[in-house]
Amino acid sequence: MLWRRCALIAFLGVSVAWASGIGLTHSQAAPAVPDIEIEQSITSATGYDTNAVEVASNEFQIVVAIVNSDLNGPLITHRDREAEAAKIVEAIVAVLKGNPAYEKLLAIHIDYVSREPQANHSHVVDAVDYRRNLNGSFDLHRT
Repeated sequence: MLWRRCALIAFLGVSVAWASGIGLTHSQAAPAVPDIEIEQSITSATGYDTNAVEVASNEFQIVVAIVNSDLNGPLITHRDREAEAAKIVEAIVAVLKGNPAYEKLLAIHIDYVSREPQANHSHVVDAVDYRRNLNGSFDLHRT
């Protein structure tokens, strides 16, 4: 899992370097859809409380944190989280589809996070990545 996170960080670093090299910076690009609309779509699809879903995005990627999910338990497998992540990706695509900025989106990253109440520290339990394929849809990325 550490290798997967390092690979994602490297991928995102290259993406940001490429974008800044051609004059595209996050501050110049308006988000495709406000993060709050993405959060609402995810909560509708999964039944999570709005406090359990955190979204951060730019024109190339969306990062979702699912905080203190029942899927963080020790008896839950990565496949269980992948099944829910597929629903999350469907909810994101549903809210973004048809927006011209959607075409720039390259990756959707979902973290399952454990966070103690009133604590500033979070622990990533698991991560699931989706990458855009040549057909324009998003596929589960396996390493």
